[in-house]
Amino acid sequence: MESYEPRFTVDDDRVTERLEYVLDVLGCRSRLVHADVEARATELAPQNHGALLGRALVALGLPQGSKSEVDVSIPEWLLATPLSVRAEWAELYLLNRAVGRPEQDLVQIHEQNRSKAYRRELADVFESLGGGSVTFAGENALTLSAETARNLGFGREGPYRRDD
Repeated sequence: MESYEPRFTVDDDRVTERLEYVLDVLGCRSRLVHADVEARATELAPQNHGALLGRALVALGLPQGSKSEVDVSIPEWLLATPLSVRAEWAELYLLNRAVGRPEQDLVQIHEQNRSKAYRRELADVFESLGGGSVTFAGENALTLSAETARNLGFGREGPYRRDD
């Protein structure tokens, strides 16, 4: 039996708070999964109506299945949304995935098991929103230039910056 319950990997309190808020607004509430398991990533899942939410997300073009088993692409409808919606999406994505270095403004995103086409789509979104360049770094990473990172609020002095 296939499961449609979405789970969101969360490792930043700001992302967790936003997702909890959205799930509350949708009437799903939320619960943490694997929060106390050291070898697993903490996930946020709907407490109620998870299958309904999951089916709605799949209908909108979001992938279903194990992260490593699915060919992922950015849904076309997201690219057609107003700038404010794309900016909010990019902010959440970067809050959850971007890693910086204390001495540089640029940030990197590591995308294991993702196609080059998906990484190119990501780069296009971040370039269009950030006004600078995004380059490929090896097989699994993207590097947002200092200009792009600063313009998106992820430079060293930016409000969203996280260094690991």
